[in-house]
Amino acid sequence: MSADGALVLAQDDVAVTLLAASQLPASLHILQPEAAREVASPLVVRGEGALAPGYALRALVVDDRGDLLGQGELKFPADAMVGATAPFSGTVRFTSPAASCPGYVVVEQVPAGSDSAFARAAVQVRILAPRRP
Repeated sequence: MSADGALVLAQDDVAVTLLAASQLPASLHILQPEAAREVASPLVVRGEGALAPGYALRALVVDDRGDLLGQGELKFPADAMVGATAPFSGTVRFTSPAASCPGYVVVEQVPAGSDSAFARAAVQVRILAPRRP
């Protein structure tokens, strides 16, 4: 009851903000492999990023000419929360070049069924040729 005798009912409001995937933070950070490292297939890729619902996470290995040597799917842990930074990992198998060369490991977050990247990160690496016996 208020000072003037009126009955006051307590009210509790909860605000919920819904974000479209395009409004989520678009950040990816590659932790493994590190820049300038030598890499061979199969390659383990690890990093951190913000989970966006309906988006796939993939890693690509490209040579210094931009030719795609291979790609693979990366996964967030099952308990990762949407919009929160979480670790991701996966293994990429790729075709090794005839001679070792510079290249890139690229991680992309793409909408399901699309090739347009929502977020992208890359590290330059040295891609090793297959070992000869």
